[in-house]
Amino acid sequence: TTDDGSCDRLGCMSDWADNFDVNATDDDESCYRNGCMYPAMANFDPLATHDPYLACNFNQDTLDYEVHLVSENLISLFAVEMDSLNAVHNFELNALEQEISSLEDDVNELELNLESAEAQVLTLESDTIALILQIHSFENEIDSLQILISNLEDEKSDLIVNHGLQLSVLILEHDSVVDLLQKEILELESDVENLLANVDSLESDTIQLNSYISNLEFDTIQLNSYISNLEDQITNLETSVDNLDSVNIANSDTIFSLLTQIENCVSDPIMVDLLNGWNMIGYTLTQEQDATATFDEISDRLELVKNNLGSVYLVEWDFNGIGNLIPGQGYQLKITEAIPNFTFPITDLRIELTPSVPQWALDMEIELHPNDIRTLVRVVNELGQEVDPNLTPNGTVLFYIFNDATVEKRIKSKF
Repeated sequence: TTDDGSCDRLGCMSDWADNFDVNATDDDESCYRNGCMYPAMANFDPLATHDPYLACNFNQDTLDYEVHLVSENLISLFAVEMDSLNAVHNFELNALEQEISSLEDDVNELELNLESAEAQVLTLESDTIALILQIHSFENEIDSLQILISNLEDEKSDLIVNHGLQLSVLILEHDSVVDLLQKEILELESDVENLLANVDSLESDTIQLNSYISNLEFDTIQLNSYISNLEDQITNLETSVDNLDSVNIANSDTIFSLLTQIENCVSDPIMVDLLNGWNMIGYTLTQEQDATATFDEISDRLELVKNNLGSVYLVEWDFNGIGNLIPGQGYQLKITEAIPNFTFPITDLRIELTPSVPQWALDMEIELHPNDIRTLVRVVNELGQEVDPNLTPNGTVLFYIFNDATVEKRIKSKF
C-alpha cells in the first residue's frame, strides 16, 4: 500500500522513436524509427534508424545527379582512350611527313646530281667533237704531206731524167727531206693514236656517265614509288581515323543508351549488416569520401578500419591513416556492437583529427622488470681495484659499472 520508489519499467524513452514508451522509467536502448536513411533521397529522415520498407524515393535532382555522375565517368573513360589514339595517330602522321620530306630532299639532290651529270656529258661530247675536228685537221695535214712527198718523188724522177749530173746531190737532199717528213708522219700518227685513245677514254667515260644517269633515273623511279606507297599509308591512316570516328560515334550511342538506362531505373542504397567483431565490406559509392566523416555516425561502435595496404583509421586514437575511401575497394572494420542495415552516407565533410592517446591507455600500468632498474654495482680505478669514490683523491680516473652492463668513466673532483 506504500510506494517505496522501487517501481521500474524498461522501454524506449526517446520521444522521436516509433516505439516511444511514455511510462518507461529505464531506457533499454530499444528505440527505433522507420524511415529513409539515404541522405540523397527527397524523403530522407535524419532520425531514422531502420528502413525495412525501402521508403526512400528519388526526386528529379537526385536522378540528375546520378545521371551526371555516370555520364562524367563514361565520358572521362572514353576521352582518355580518344586522346591516346589521337596521340598515336598524330605521332605516326608526323613521322610519315618527316620521312616524305626527307625523301623529297633526296629526290631533289638526285635531280641536281642528274643535271650535273648531264652537263658533264655535254662537256665530254663537246671535247670529243673538238678532238675529232683536230684529228681531221691532222689527217688533212698528212694528206698534204703525202701529196708533197708524191710531188717530190715526181721531181726526183724528173731530176733523174733531166739532171743526171746533179742526181747524187738531189738524191741526198731528197732522202734527207723524206726522212724528216717520215719522222713528222710518225709523230703525227703517234699523236693521232693518242687522240684516238683519248676518244676511247672519253667514250668509256660517257658510257659510265650514261649508266650512272640510268641508275639515278631508276633510283628516282623507286623513290617516287616509295613516296606513292607512303601516300597510300597516309590514306589508310586517314581511313583508320574515319573508322575510329565511327567507333567513337558507336561509343557515343552506347553512352547514350547507358544514360537512358540510368534515367529509367532507380537504385536503392546498399544495406549491410555489420556484425560484432571483424567485417569486410566494399565501398559502394562512386566518389571518394573522407573516412572519418563517412564513419562518424557509427564511431562510438567502431574500433578501427583497415584498407588493402594495411593503413588504418584508429577511432579512439584520433588517427586517420587511410585518408579517403576509394570507390570499388574493400575495407576491414572491427565493430564493438552489431550495426544492422549500415549504408555509406554521402557527405562532402572532411574532419581534421589531432592524434591523441585514449584515457584507458594512459591509465595502463607499466610493467617493470628488475633488470630495467639501473643500479651501481661497483667502482674501480685504472688498476681494476674496487674503491670508495668518497675516499679517493681528486683527479683519480674512476670507472662506474652498472647492472645493465653500462660503464661511465669519470674523474674524481671535489665538485
